[in-house]
Amino acid sequence: MQYTDSLAQPMVPIEPSLHHKVLTLSTLDQTLNPQVQYQLYLNHIALEMGFDWLSDDLMPYPTIPYQNWKQVDGSALRFRSRKTVVIIPGDTIDAKTMSIPDYWLSGTNQGDYFLWIQIDCNELWLKFFGFIDRKTVEQSPYNSEKESYTVQSNNLVADIAVLSIINQICC
Repeated sequence: MQYTDSLAQPMVPIEPSLHHKVLTLSTLDQTLNPQVQYQLYLNHIALEMGFDWLSDDLMPYPTIPYQNWKQVDGSALRFRSRKTVVIIPGDTIDAKTMSIPDYWLSGTNQGDYFLWIQIDCNELWLKFFGFIDRKTVEQSPYNSEKESYTVQSNNLVADIAVLSIINQICC
């Protein structure tokens, strides 16, 4: 499948109560620098919203503890089919390339699919940007300095409903 225009994806509102709850949680540890606190915020919002959207297809719990967000972006969620989707948040999405930390391909919570979520913290909306499978990621260029793979966005599938269909077929 080929990438389709992500602008067609709807912007999902982030409830103000969720925004305030997550903002409070992400700033509790005052020893963290503001950039790490911001990444904690993005990861938590992406997990909460992604989990809600995918909940019918998921096992009952996330498979990576929150504290890992200080080291690596993303959350691994396990489908009932035992496949894992890694949700990777960002506040800006480069329309040409995406980056996937090597952790999600070689660590203990290896992903089968990778889903990008764009979050606008000021306007309080989220957009499911697109997803890609592990095989395509492994065929992408690897940046050893950043320990990440660079994926061309034209390889993403923008219709997120396809991810649910793939999971149902795999069961």
